[in-house]
Amino acid sequence: MFIQLMPSNCLRELNRLICLIMFSSNCLAWAKNMKIKSLNVGCGADPWGDVRVDVAFSFLTMSCKPTVLADAHFLPFKDGSFKSVKASHVLEHLKSPSKAIDEILRVSTCDVILSFPTEWDVLPLFIAPHRLSFKWAYQTRKNRLHLWIIKPEAVVSYLRVKGWDCTFEKVYPFSIFHFFEGGRKAKYFKWLTKHFRIPFEYSILAKKRSQLFCSDR
Repeated sequence: MFIQLMPSNCLRELNRLICLIMFSSNCLAWAKNMKIKSLNVGCGADPWGDVRVDVAFSFLTMSCKPTVLADAHFLPFKDGSFKSVKASHVLEHLKSPSKAIDEILRVSTCDVILSFPTEWDVLPLFIAPHRLSFKWAYQTRKNRLHLWIIKPEAVVSYLRVKGWDCTFEKVYPFSIFHFFEGGRKAKYFKWLTKHFRIPFEYSILAKKRSQLFCSDR
């Protein structure tokens, strides 16, 4: 279940102000020597992005910490603050995915990368080759952490209405027969492991239609 960090309008604005102060104090020292170009929304432990945002305090103990604690529905940044914005496996957790997408589009000037589970939700992870995937998938289903099954066609249509050109693809990161992919036996089962793969996520790349050329900022 998704719980908003700030329940009232007044507190949301206070949260935005506090996060701006945190962002300034944490980043001002190195921002002078580095151009801030990318934002990772709902970063978790993902190191991608010059600025990383998450709402969960649990990630503070990880080696790769969020730069800013904030709600994806109310990003505490000015319009067009970043060239590229990424949100990986975030939308399905949110109370209002469309509101979060609006915020992502607002702070981006050029590129937006969105990824989310397929219609199978977390089921592919139950047979994934990674040992911890089963545990993560079980906890996600048990605690009902995914609130939505998101259709990529709907997201692409919404982005195009907002003035963004989009392409999307279904990602197949591992095979149903992944146990045949290693060792000497791999060459004998190459066709099998290549064609019987598990759809894990949709990935959408959106570019702002007005930006014919996205130069470095």
